[in-house]
Amino acid sequence: MKKLVLAFVLVAAVMGTAAAQSEESMESVDLTPAASQINLGNFPIGSWLDTKWNATWTFEGNDIKLYQGGTLIYSFNGKIKDFKVSAAADGVTLSFSCDETGRSYKFFKDLSLTTDIDMTIDRNDVPAADPNKHYEVRMKRR
Repeated sequence: MKKLVLAFVLVAAVMGTAAAQSEESMESVDLTPAASQINLGNFPIGSWLDTKWNATWTFEGNDIKLYQGGTLIYSFNGKIKDFKVSAAADGVTLSFSCDETGRSYKFFKDLSLTTDIDMTIDRNDVPAADPNKHYEVRMKRR
């Protein structure tokens, strides 16, 4: 009986040590995606028109593209940082920044039945007093 109890204690100790090592190994593994990857998650896929600039923002697969007058102006794939898609009680927000464009972007789709998206762009390359520092527009789905 003593041998059985001793064997049980030994097995439990080995399993506990193995589990602790496993947890320790998992803590050291970085499972976050690379900052350049785009995963739209809950954000709607499609195209929206910014009428002021005749610009179309397209959200698809793993890329966000900006077209003007039908010509591709910019693809954000591999050029973004601080990418985040978050869902809340009032809607879904997609935000990111791009060093190459010198801007931070935020797109918001509320939970209403409309397909419109609100876009906010903040320029990082101009002083705070510049009238072009902040841009907001409501875009219609194409």
